[in-house]
Amino acid sequence: MKKKLFVNDKKYIQYPDGKAVQPGDSRMIDICHFKDEPKQFNAFEFVGQAVKKITKTVIAGLSDEQLSEVIVAEDSLEKPRGSVQKLLASELEDRQLKMATENVLAQLNELSVEELQEKLIDPDNTDEDVALVQQVLDAKLGDETPSGDAE
Repeated sequence: MKKKLFVNDKKYIQYPDGKAVQPGDSRMIDICHFKDEPKQFNAFEFVGQAVKKITKTVIAGLSDEQLSEVIVAEDSLEKPRGSVQKLLASELEDRQLKMATENVLAQLNELSVEELQEKLIDPDNTDEDVALVQQVLDAKLGDETPSGDAE
């Protein structure tokens, strides 16, 4: 069995072959544990990054599941970093708003032109509601033009 040196350069215990390797320690492990598999996401590794490296772009690249893991990991720190928490909260809020908007658009797309026109004049609508209804109505009316040209 070929072995290779594993060095734990992380701030947490790693288990490359089922045995604990403390931060800063190393051990020889079977080479099969060094497969070229995609690296598993580790929220604590992300949290271990310098604050200046954690940007909105980096956070936007996380899946919803990874974002949730990072939020929990950051909150579990002895001294959570306020600026990182704000970025995480902002990204989560943006995703929730986008999801809500997509859901509303999907519901509006199921309505007929007449139902959309009724919704458009509803006095309880906010400006955002009117804009979404108008967007869907414009798309539907554009689809119904005889030439089929829609902008």
